[in-house]
Amino acid sequence: MQQLNTRHPCSERNLCMEEQELQFIQSKIEALLFAYGEALDAKRIADAVGISEADARRACDALAQKYERDASQGLCMVRHDDAYQLGTKSEHYALIDACIKQDFQQDLSRASLEALSIVLYRAPISRAEIDAIRGVNSSFIVRNLLLRGLVERVPDTKGHHIFLYKPTIALLQLLGISSRESLPDFDTLKKRCDMLFEQNAESENDIVQTTAPVQFRYGGIYGASEQNQDGKIT
Repeated sequence: MQQLNTRHPCSERNLCMEEQELQFIQSKIEALLFAYGEALDAKRIADAVGISEADARRACDALAQKYERDASQGLCMVRHDDAYQLGTKSEHYALIDACIKQDFQQDLSRASLEALSIVLYRAPISRAEIDAIRGVNSSFIVRNLLLRGLVERVPDTKGHHIFLYKPTIALLQLLGISSRESLPDFDTLKKRCDMLFEQNAESENDIVQTTAPVQFRYGGIYGASEQNQDGKIT
C-alpha cells in the first residue's frame, strides 16, 4: 500500500526556503572570507552579512562540514577561537609550496611593489586599507611579501583578530635607510596614500609606483632598477 505524504505543503515550502536561505548565507560568507583573506570573527561576519552571531557560527560550521565531505573541494574552514578563515586542504600543500617557491625566484611584480610602497609609506596599515588604496584585492600579494620577509604583521590593539602590516627591519636594511621617514618624498607620498584611502581609490593609475630604485629577489636585493619614460619599473 502506498504511504501518504503527511507533510503539509506549506511546511515543505518553508523547509525548502530555509535551505535556500542557508545556502545563500553560506555563499555570502564564503565570498567574504575569500575576499578578506584573513580571519574574521563571528561578530564581524554577522554584521557584514546581516545575521545573528549564532547564525554566522552555524553557517560557518556548515561550510566546514561541506568542505570536509566534498572531495572535489580544495578549501577547508580554519577556526581559531571565535574566528574563521578559509584555508587549503593539507593534501595540496606540495602543489602550493612549489608554486610559491617558483614565485620567489622572480622579481617582485609591479603589483607587489605597489603594495610594498603603500606599507612603507602608510604603516601600520590593515589589509583592507591596502585594498582600498589599490582598488583590488591584495591578499595573495601581502602574503607573498610576508613570506619574503619584507613586511610583518602585528595585532591591532583596537580590534580582535585584526592585523596591521609594517615593513620589517630587514626591508629597511635592504633599502639602505634607518627609518621610513628617510624614504624619498615621505611626507608628500604619505599624504597621497592617505588621500587615496579616503577617496577609496579604484584605479591603479593613482598608486605610488615604488619607494626606491631597487628590485628584490628572494633573500635580498637583485639589483638597481630604472624607470623608463612611461614611469614603469624595469
